[in-house]
Amino acid sequence: MAKNKGFMYTANDWHLDKRVPVAFLLVLLAHTMAAIWYASALNSRVGALEVNRQNAITAYERLIRLETKFEVFEQSLFRIDKNLEKLTDRVVK
Repeated sequence: MAKNKGFMYTANDWHLDKRVPVAFLLVLLAHTMAAIWYASALNSRVGALEVNRQNAITAYERLIRLETKFEVFEQSLFRIDKNLEKLTDRVVK
């Protein structure tokens, strides 16, 4: 164990000294910048997905309204058909 300014250090203690290569620090900096760039790109992709999701929800709501209108038209046509059948039966007899 080495003693330095009143502190006891063992071989397992973490410390930083001048022996850390500059290349290691540059690689660490590059990795950090790449992680930030990736997070930024991911954020923009999530934003685009949110916009697409909102557009899909709007289209889905429009589709539901159209289906409801179609069902109403279908019911009306069914009633008109029944009424026409009754009228043709009366005219034929």
